[in-house]
Amino acid sequence: MVQFRTATADIEPVYTHQLQQILALLSQQPSAHVELFGFADKRGTSDTNKTLSLSRSQAIASYLINNGIAHERINIMARGENDAQYAQHDNEGLFFDRRVIINVKAS
Repeated sequence: MVQFRTATADIEPVYTHQLQQILALLSQQPSAHVELFGFADKRGTSDTNKTLSLSRSQAIASYLINNGIAHERINIMARGENDAQYAQHDNEGLFFDRRVIINVKAS
């Protein structure tokens, strides 16, 4: 899982090691594919959150593609604020709602 700051799809450097591990796994398993589920917190409109969650998934996909993973191996989903767990006033909790879940699936 990669988490994001408010209103951004920028990948924080702290996640580089984790993403490199995923790249290594995908390189070792050339038939595996990746599912990316993007999420946003409850702040903002539904349309904005859907767009932002898509941008977050696309940012992870771009990272993988730019590091040698074929785009055909990547499925992107945008969930917006669906499945958000924390209230708008819970600033610490909202961090956990701003995320992309990465599932590696063997084919």
